Amino acid sequence: MAGVDTINAADAPQLGVGGAMQGQESEGVVQTSRPCGRTDRGSTRHPWQVLSEAMSAFFSSNSENHDDPLVDVVRRDPSAASRFIRTVMVFSGVGSVVVCIACAVFLSLFWRRCAVCDRPLRWWLLVHTSLQLAQIPVRFVFLVKMRRVETVGGSLEACVASFTASPAWKISKNVSLFTYGWFVLGIVWAVNAGDCTACPGVYRMTIAVIVQAVARAVVALACFRLLFPHSEQARAEAPKVEAAGPDQIAQLPLLHYWSGLFSESGASCAVCLCEYESSDMLRRLPCGHHFHRKCADQWLRRSKRCPLCMRAIDAGQNPCCKTTKVQ
Repeated sequence: MAGVDTINAADAPQLGVGGAMQGQESEGVVQTSRPCGRTDRGSTRHPWQVLSEAMSAFFSSNSENHDDPLVDVVRRDPSAASRFIRTVMVFSGVGSVVVCIACAVFLSLFWRRCAVCDRPLRWWLLVHTSLQLAQIPVRFVFLVKMRRVETVGGSLEACVASFTASPAWKISKNVSLFTYGWFVLGIVWAVNAGDCTACPGVYRMTIAVIVQAVARAVVALACFRLLFPHSEQARAEAPKVEAAGPDQIAQLPLLHYWSGLFSESGASCAVCLCEYESSDMLRRLPCGHHFHRKCADQWLRRSKRCPLCMRAIDAGQNPCCKTTKVQ
């Protein structure tokens, strides 16, 4: 029995209990027949487990392609981004629930009476309610995921990146895009509603839904301005790109390169990254930096700021940046 690796259950009665125990002690393995309904991979999976895995794959992604603008917002300021996302998602989610309930009750009571209007406002309300209802689960799942990450102290950026790359978020963005177009169509129909005396409530309901949607957009914009004031300030303070005029470029001094022109050896042009050679024509900027004449002229036609120190050529000379030797 020492040379036998395993003992089949069908051979166990012929070998006897003692032989089976001896084989078990020598090799430590006894193969027995598996109960009915089981496979080589283990017990059958419960339907709820399959559903849970499918939902997890639908609301998350392991993709490394995180091109959603919301990821950049979180990366810029995670704390402010967390408050912004929670506020917008809660306000939008609650607003969508209220709109869905109100429209469902109204349409169930006055569906027939609203058929005589000049514009199909009842159908607009029905489709708009369906679109809002489709986005409610995405918003609340996003909130639950963020709360879970903040509770355990995980990475908010990783959570947002995974969720925004998920199929659920991509579908929600497409639904939102269609909702915007449907919203514009609703405004056009409401403005040109015409006679709807048989069911005046449908016009008022349509206007209320439109106002509520506009209010949600205003709240989201206000929250972003309040939580990210530095982004607007940085955009306003960013230097504008302004080209230098031909006369300004022509007034800048020219000089030929020679080996003792700069204190350091192996000097090169910061625009083309090529080392200066003997007799190269250089352009000297008021800040004291030198470049090839051709490189400097091409650069200054796009921007009048120095490529190195970003000092404008009409801002005067900076004596601290002089690098040439006094002859």
